[in-house]
Amino acid sequence: MMIVSRNIVWLLVAAMTLALLVSCSSDENEAPVAAPTQVTAVPTQAPAPTQAPAKPKVTRVVMGIAPPLEETNVPRHTGATSFWHIRPEYEYLIELDPRTGTLSPALATDWGLEPDGQSLRFKLRKGVQFHREAGEFTARDVV
Repeated sequence: MMIVSRNIVWLLVAAMTLALLVSCSSDENEAPVAAPTQVTAVPTQAPAPTQAPAKPKVTRVVMGIAPPLEETNVPRHTGATSFWHIRPEYEYLIELDPRTGTLSPALATDWGLEPDGQSLRFKLRKGVQFHREAGEFTARDVV
């Protein structure tokens, strides 16, 4: 049985080598290319170029991270390691701009403290869709 399998291996190696040699060889039957003749061209005005509409650029971020050691429930996550696991899964109403240290809009376009001083009012971004056709983002999703 071992002799048969060795023969098959050698046959496969020979076939692959032959295929490599055939694919890398040049074609000896190529027709000779005639020398180009020189023609005097009359200058003409080039037509105005038309630009095709540019395709929108799609940027994808693929991130592979080991599972966290802590709890992954957002209200309970306790450390920086769990933050890196949870952050790509959630989008917040407002975010902290790392360059300026100021709050910047995310899912909320505007926010402010209510006159009673005990609650915040957020104006939510319109047209935000959940993935997998789960519908549009509303105030019910926040509360």
